Amino acid sequence: MPVNVRWVEKSAFAARSEGNHWIMMDSTFNGGDGAAPSPIEYVLMGLGGCSGIDLVAILQKMRQDVTGVDIEIEGVRADEHPRVYVKVHVRYRVRGRNLNPARIQAAVELADEEYCAIAAMLRKTADYTYEVVVEQEA
Repeated sequence: MPVNVRWVEKSAFAARSEGNHWIMMDSTFNGGDGAAPSPIEYVLMGLGGCSGIDLVAILQKMRQDVTGVDIEIEGVRADEHPRVYVKVHVRYRVRGRNLNPARIQAAVELADEEYCAIAAMLRKTADYTYEVVVEQEA
């Protein structure tokens, strides 16, 4: 999976994926403007997308009437370089009608623990935890 990352200015970089999708990265480090997420922020964003894509697919296969999924992630980084994430907590908030909480929990376990490669990588460096919140709608 090749990607290309090009310096734009200050601390800004543009990245292009193999599929020709572009993102910007920036930081306030070294005079940067912080006009885009930093590379380390993309790790947590990627975690949410990675586990979320699988979660929604699993819930649909389980025939759960889901109307919304919000994934809130808090990461704490080491004080010393390379400043990896040392603590990550994920809150999966699933909304819908007539949801089966046991099925929601099982779906999150599969998505987070079995399928998400980013979660698997973060577990190697961080105290990684998650919780599931089920919100029933009328």
